[in-house]
Amino acid sequence: MDVTAIIKDSLRYPLSDWKKILILGIIIVISDLLSVFQSLGVTNKDLIPFLVVVGFLIGLLVNGYLFRILRSSLDGHNELPKFNKWISMFYDGFKVFTTFIAYLIVPPVVILFLLISLMGIDFTFFTPIWGTLGINPLYLVTSEIFPGIVNFLAISYDIFAELSLLVLLFVFTITPIFLMAIANMAYEGEFSAAFRLHEILDEIGCIGWGNLIKWYLATGILFLILFIIGNIIGYLFDFLNPILVSVSLLLTLIPYSYMYYARAVALFYMPD
Repeated sequence: MDVTAIIKDSLRYPLSDWKKILILGIIIVISDLLSVFQSLGVTNKDLIPFLVVVGFLIGLLVNGYLFRILRSSLDGHNELPKFNKWISMFYDGFKVFTTFIAYLIVPPVVILFLLISLMGIDFTFFTPIWGTLGINPLYLVTSEIFPGIVNFLAISYDIFAELSLLVLLFVFTITPIFLMAIANMAYEGEFSAAFRLHEILDEIGCIGWGNLIKWYLATGILFLILFIIGNIIGYLFDFLNPILVSVSLLLTLIPYSYMYYARAVALFYMPD
């Protein structure tokens, strides 16, 4: 397992086609329109729910294309895949999102919910939700349910400061399993393959758990470095035009980083 070779290949891979970096960047910008509008000072309550839904749906296309990179790389291709078959890409993105929820959202939320329940804490911060029947469901989700969940997480983190660290440790530990689950789904071509834990763990065992930890830390640190560079650039050029700088990063560095990591996951899963 040559982690250095994987990183070098993954860093070069997105540069094979700058046009596709920009196309993915445009999709990312559209998915992040809510942040752009908020930066412009737009606070229209009717517009925000629409932007949340648009951002979520377009974000599935981002996930779908990254999944396509995984599958293409596992098939032995060294060029960025095409942007076509959009419905299929959207469906793939939904499968990735569902797997993400199953692995990285549901377990820690359930654990925190049970711990808070055992402490005898009530959930009155959810009561506004029960009295909103008849309201536009889109508005209900964005104005009541999401804030309620955020409030729930905030309370749990305030009360269980040490336990929240355990939850973060859980997320940090389970993330490489999640990535291998996505790779297994791409390799097998079946959604259910993402949840065949025995099969996934066997594959990791063949590759080596030590190699997994080494790869995870090395590629993850470099991924974070790319984002730190983006933040530094944004800070240094903030005096010019914050919106322009932010959009420029979303068009270039962010899609490049995503492509790099998707490629790295594929090369680790099938290094030969």
